Amino acid sequence: MVSLQPYCLTFTLARSHQGKGYATEAVTMLLDYLFIEHNLHRLLANCDRANIASA
Repeated sequence: MVSLQPYCLTFTLARSHQGKGYATEAVTMLLDYLFIEHNLHRLLANCDRANIASA
């Protein structure tokens, strides 16, 4: 069964934890899970333009 419902993932890390790769690791694992285990076929993403490190 394919869900066409859009989902939103939003997160913020405390400054003391930024720049350590935590968000990259967590989102990579989540996307692997969704694409492989749940056959996700499309992803739309946005990032805060003010956050140059995430762009």
